[in-house]
Amino acid sequence: MLCDDTDSGRGWANENDLSMEAESALRDKRRVERERRLDEHRLKKQEKNRATVMTVTKGRMSAVKIS
Repeated sequence: MLCDDTDSGRGWANENDLSMEAESALRDKRRVERERRLDEHRLKKQEKNRATVMTVTKGRMSAVKIS
């Protein structure tokens, strides 16, 4: 009977370890997905800014005074 108690105790520990690993994996997956979306957003914003600059200058280089 002592072996059964030890085995069930390890079963709970293993289950908790797996649960913690699963939560960690989900957090990592969410973090990676969030970073990917942020990168996509930055790229779209850069492309939009470039398109705006090209439209405003009509392909010509122009000087900008910084005050």
